[in-house]
This record gives sequence, structure tokens and C-alpha cells, in this order.
Amino acid sequence: MIDIKIITHPAHLGGMSSESPIKLALRLIGTAFGKDDEWAEKYGTDHENDIFMMHRYCWCEREGECPWCTGCGVYQKRAECRVCADQGLSVQQRRNAPPEDRCDYVTGRGIFSKFAPWTMDEKNYYYDPPNFWFKPTDFRLTWYKYIGRDMNPNNGRLPGDFLRQIFATHPNGVTVEAALKKYEHDQGKTEEEFAAMLQSMNVR
Repeated sequence: MIDIKIITHPAHLGGMSSESPIKLALRLIGTAFGKDDEWAEKYGTDHENDIFMMHRYCWCEREGECPWCTGCGVYQKRAECRVCADQGLSVQQRRNAPPEDRCDYVTGRGIFSKFAPWTMDEKNYYYDPPNFWFKPTDFRLTWYKYIGRDMNPNNGRLPGDFLRQIFATHPNGVTVEAALKKYEHDQGKTEEEFAAMLQSMNVR
């Protein structure tokens, strides 16, 4: 008999009681605002209003149409960009080039203008449209494929009542309490476990 060991990222399976408050909050938002058939607890959902935006990791590959699937090939060292055609330029040189010599991805124009101010990830040297954006404080966060994997926040902050602000915009009037109760039931958690989660998320 051969023993097979499958190794996967914990977030691949969805919510876990040991997860951080922000991961649990994102899963809660996804399930409350998402559709039943899209596994929003794991992947999030596509929803935007004046308070927040959530967008699933995208694989549509509609270059030039989808901000999540469009970039600057030269800037990201993938391929040639039709605007930033000189691959001999360094990252710093491209950043300092006049706007007319840089593409929309680098300058935040065109399809990227909705994310203004368009700021660079100084650690990794690339720009990314957020998968989650809390607009009042400009908190932005990206993830890879699903919530909890390679999450990368910016320097924005989340206020203690950010969940209440978000749920105040729910199109069907779903409250934080109702969403939490449903999530608690779906996760099979005890009242004590969930009370600790709520406290960590400043909901109660």
C-alpha cells in the first residue's frame, strides 16, 4: 500500500477557527454579499459601492479591458508592453520617465483610474488593483486565487466599525448580526468560539 500525502494551503478549504480577524471578516462579507453558487467564503465575490469593493481573483485575461488582468509587460518583466517598449530601461527609469512615455498601468490612467490614488507596492515593485478596498480609510488588500493566500495589505487602516459600515450598505438589509449567525451555523462553531471571533473583530 502506498501512502499519499496531500499538502494544501489551509485557506484552500475555507474558513478556520484559527484564522485572523481580517480573513474571517472577508469571508463573512463574501458570503453575505455573494451568490450561493460561487463559494464566496473561499473566493470572495464581486461587489462595489461607495463604501467598499470586493473583487474575486480574476483569470479572465481580457488584456486592456480588465484591470486585474492587464499590466505592463516590461514593468513586470513578463513581455513587451506596446507603450513601454524599451525593455532596456530599469524599474527606476520607467518610474521617472515622463507620463507620455509610460503606459496606463504605470500611470494609473484609463481602466486603472477608478483606483486613484494609484500607488505602487514598494516592497514588490508592482501595482495591483485591490481584491478588497475599504474606501473611507483607503485600506486595500490583495490575495492570490483565494482569501487567505498571499494576502498583501497597503498602509491603510480599518476602523473598529468597518463591518457595520459595510453591512449598512447591504442591498437586502442584512445586518452584521444576521450574517454572523448564519456563518456561525454554517461553520458548526460553538457559541464560545464565535463570541471570541466577534470580540476580535470589534463587533460586540
